[in-house]
Amino acid sequence: MAPQLEDEDGIAIPPAPNWYGSALADWGMGSNAIYAYAARNAIVLLRPDGGKGSAPDRPTPQTSSQSRGPHAANVSFAGTLVGHNNRVTALAFARYPGVEHLLLSGSADRTLRLWDVADGRCVRILRGHGVDVTAVATSPRVPDLAVSGDKCGKCLVWRFGGGGGDGPIRALDPLDGSPVLCLAMSPHPRRDEVACGQQSGALGVYVLSGDDVVKRRLPARSGDAQALAWLPWPATGTSEEGNERGLQEGSSERDDPRMVLAVGGRERAVTLWSWDGARTSLRKTLSLPRCPPHLSEAQRGRLWLSLAWSTVRDPPVGDPNPVGGPNAGDKKSEEGTSSTKTVHLVTASHGGDLLRWTLDVNELVGDASLDNAPIAVDKFGPPDKAHARTVFSVCVKDGAAVTTSLDRSVSVWNVGACERRWSTMGLGGFAYRVGIDPEDPFRASVACGDGSLRSLDLHGGGGGDLLWRGLPQTKATCASWCPPAEEGEGSGGRLAVGLEDGRIVVVDVGGQGRYAIQRDCHAGPAVAAQWIADDATGAMELWTLGEGRLWRWTQLALPEERKKGKSGGDVPGQGGVFEDVTDSIGAGSVSAFQWLGGSGLEGSSDSIGENAKPRLAVGWSDGAVSVHTMETGGLWTERWRAREHTKRVTAVKWHPLAADDSSPESLFPGWLGATSKDGSFLVYDGRGSVVRSPPSCRQALNDVAWAPGGDGAVAATAGQDGLVRVVDVSFRPSLRAVMRGHDGNVLCVCWARVDDAGGLALLSGSDDQTLRRWDPEDPRHYPSAATEEKTEKVDADATPAAVSGGGAVEERSTETRESTNDDGKKPKKKPKKPSGGRGLLKAPAWESTPEGVAVGQSSAVDLARRLHDNGAASTTNLGDDDDCTYGPSGVGLYLGQEEAMRLLSLEERASLAADAGPSGVSGSPFSGANFSGANANENGVDGGGGAFRPAERAACAAMFRGDYVSAARIALGSTDGPIPSDFLAACVGGGVDLYAAVANEQADRLERRGEHQRAALLRLSLHDVSGSLGSLRRGGFIRDAAALAAARLHPEDDALLSVRRELAAAEETRGGMEAAAKAHLAAGRAAAAVRALTRRGLGGASAAAEVALVCGLRGEPERHAVLRAATERAETGDIHGARAMIRRWREGTTEGEGGESEVEAAAAAIETLVVTSQVSLMDL
Repeated sequence: MAPQLEDEDGIAIPPAPNWYGSALADWGMGSNAIYAYAARNAIVLLRPDGGKGSAPDRPTPQTSSQSRGPHAANVSFAGTLVGHNNRVTALAFARYPGVEHLLLSGSADRTLRLWDVADGRCVRILRGHGVDVTAVATSPRVPDLAVSGDKCGKCLVWRFGGGGGDGPIRALDPLDGSPVLCLAMSPHPRRDEVACGQQSGALGVYVLSGDDVVKRRLPARSGDAQALAWLPWPATGTSEEGNERGLQEGSSERDDPRMVLAVGGRERAVTLWSWDGARTSLRKTLSLPRCPPHLSEAQRGRLWLSLAWSTVRDPPVGDPNPVGGPNAGDKKSEEGTSSTKTVHLVTASHGGDLLRWTLDVNELVGDASLDNAPIAVDKFGPPDKAHARTVFSVCVKDGAAVTTSLDRSVSVWNVGACERRWSTMGLGGFAYRVGIDPEDPFRASVACGDGSLRSLDLHGGGGGDLLWRGLPQTKATCASWCPPAEEGEGSGGRLAVGLEDGRIVVVDVGGQGRYAIQRDCHAGPAVAAQWIADDATGAMELWTLGEGRLWRWTQLALPEERKKGKSGGDVPGQGGVFEDVTDSIGAGSVSAFQWLGGSGLEGSSDSIGENAKPRLAVGWSDGAVSVHTMETGGLWTERWRAREHTKRVTAVKWHPLAADDSSPESLFPGWLGATSKDGSFLVYDGRGSVVRSPPSCRQALNDVAWAPGGDGAVAATAGQDGLVRVVDVSFRPSLRAVMRGHDGNVLCVCWARVDDAGGLALLSGSDDQTLRRWDPEDPRHYPSAATEEKTEKVDADATPAAVSGGGAVEERSTETRESTNDDGKKPKKKPKKPSGGRGLLKAPAWESTPEGVAVGQSSAVDLARRLHDNGAASTTNLGDDDDCTYGPSGVGLYLGQEEAMRLLSLEERASLAADAGPSGVSGSPFSGANFSGANANENGVDGGGGAFRPAERAACAAMFRGDYVSAARIALGSTDGPIPSDFLAACVGGGVDLYAAVANEQADRLERRGEHQRAALLRLSLHDVSGSLGSLRRGGFIRDAAALAAARLHPEDDALLSVRRELAAAEETRGGMEAAAKAHLAAGRAAAAVRALTRRGLGGASAAAEVALVCGLRGEPERHAVLRAATERAETGDIHGARAMIRRWREGTTEGEGGESEVEAAAAAIETLVVTSQVSLMDL
């Protein structure tokens, strides 16, 4: 968004700053009064001096803190910059005069972006880093020179003015591979130098002037080098004469002044180094004070030693007695008349403390030896105003310092007085719900996603203070103030807070933040809460909503009942008792609710009229809205129910004058506003009829709020599109204002008083972690102005500007690269959207033209006449085909069955005609149709987005008419390939015979395309096992066919034996003889199995012999296998096994079978082998 440079910029509570980085904030130089800090993926801009500035000799008067409070400083927010896709990690304003309005940002998305903060545009995107960018620095000597560092220790040099393109001009030799934590460019008037500090403690200075880069290492630190800052030059003067001769008096070479570098590191000390361009020397070491004993171990280890220089000549901003002025008498400013030779160094310290060191410039840059005199150090205070946790950034300008901290705050300090001028606490999560304190109408509360409750002072402008710190590891998703039960009786600032984990907490913000947790909790996030007065006792009772269930709490654990060390839920007899009323009021899931009249009930419900009874409005997840009253005995009566929304209802809100419906003169009797996820905002009357219906939004509406007071009906809605709209529905709905500025979904809206005269402002919370305050009467927010602003912004973004080397502006396109990602790789293709958009009926392109709108309006009037002619639907036939089609002139979709059938027939003919082309179709009437198959060519007709092809649309229309035969004919006749499976499945509706014919044809087509397995499965759907086996065998899937046959056929089936024989042959072909033998055995061919197993070596003869003996085979091949196996066993020493095999063969052989001589010879050979073996053993 473009920052709004007027006083009312919209931001009331900003997002919390990012942590753990040395360059997470920067303050513009010269006339640029903008201060920028990183917050998640965005950059927040503010003006610490309100954008008005103050000259050194004319300080801005300031009201005392007793009358104005800590937020009295004239500080304003200037907007946000959004564009990075990941966390922003580094910021640096351009420091050369004339280009101070440019801001360079680095991010974890591995890019740098150049911004023009004057109008909030991204001027250029710089790519070159392969990992997260961690540090950025700009040059004060060259307009467009910058250096950036990343997580891998790589530093790149850039010319962002256009001379270097979108890539770096040079890569520096890294000090090591650890992440670069900080960079700082020297203010030397004639050299470009950059200091670099890394996580390993490595320090170095690169001299960029000249053709070659000179790298000089400094002594490494023992811990992280967390911050670097060069002493400004010249440090003691601003005159042109001083610039010419260099006023650093201690410099031995005035033409080459000596620079001073301050280094802050994890070693809990600041080291000051002098640098002359070639050598460095340690001048001073500033050790931090001892760590306070009250800090925890975690806080002690979280020190981040950020620092910044402040020249003493700068007066404290807003101080009536500026340092060095005629009234300079502050006890903390001891420099007096010697201020021209001293500087201040502002550093962070333990636990969020801020220190100011007073140093002598001559000692830092001179050649004289240093003394050990103590250094004056002052602590910013008082303690209750200091940061509570680690400070991560310090920026100093004109006697003021701005800091960001781990406590999520941003603070402005007076460096001269060491006092805080202003502070705000940022939101560390989404702003889920905003509410107004009923006892203090100028105080608002914010339920935040970081688990806390924050406050906003609507009268004084202060924001972000903690009402309740919250519970660990959860979010505060809703909050409700408890109103006083009786007039003049306060509740002490009590709130009910709903958490993301379903717990309900009662918080006493006026009692030191005491709270009580209820014993029971919702099954999901608590999304709404409201206090009402019990009509019997007058006591306040709480209603909460979570996970679609509405609970009434009849008893609560209260903070004052909490024992020491226990929550209220631990008190015996307490802890909360609830009643689930969801099923009593209806069936379904509740998504929103609100009571009318329950906050101030008097007497029993029996003593008041029907219209005066408290009413409960309920929004349901199915889009329904209902109103109920509770009768005596806890019985519920539904007064009305309407279902006008198509999606979940997000909010229901009663008009402020809705209860005044007892007389006919009531302006808004029973009016109820409801918003929905479908983008609609509807207003119902007391009978459930819709009385107002503003135009719906394209995206969801998340909340609605009625403007209090007055006689009108003005409502504000929170949009999913980031817009807050103000609609006047008093008469004809009209859009009064559109507030743009949120960078995410707007989650809640709330009206609030801002002065005693009844002035109103609008508060909105968003998932961009901001709470914004709007003036709906501001002309900038009028719908016409908002449209013009949007158009101007689009036009400006089309031709963004970049700064050239001399500060001039040049035209440059910032079109996003599509060929490569930030790391140079090709981007992954986005996944295609699901086929839910494959519509049969499509609106023509001319529907939104003026002609189409006029035709559609005339057609709607004609349809009304047909449907409501004399109170009955017209049966007049439609003569023209155009009247039956879908489009501006068509009405066939909205009439009877005959017209709908005609509509589908026309759609079928039109689809086939469009696909056939202007030359007509030859041959088959469907031969030209393009019907997408299961694996259709991606380059086919209309191949994008899963939309129906013309032939598919024709077949779909035929099926809608119930003509499955025509649908099948169109589908099969439109292509030679298979048809989609969804159309095949739909053919079941035409009967078994039709489906069988289509399935068989589909299987044949699959086989022709080589998809035999899919064809087999399709035939199995018809219980055609034989056909399925044929498909598998034709495709060569013989093993699959064997498995199918074994599972589905009878063991004696010839087809099973045939498949197994074929399997055996296939196994033998591939060399799997053992698998072939098993297939032969399964097919009853044991002899073939013996032949398959008889192979040389690997024990093949033994296995074949065993199979022959087991199967009782006595043929010649089997005899040879047995004798061979016996011989092999005898040769390997298994004489017993050899004899046994011969014996088994003889036992199974009858006389006359032949081969006895071979057997005897084999037996004799075995015995001879035995004798030979024994003789050999005797010789040994």
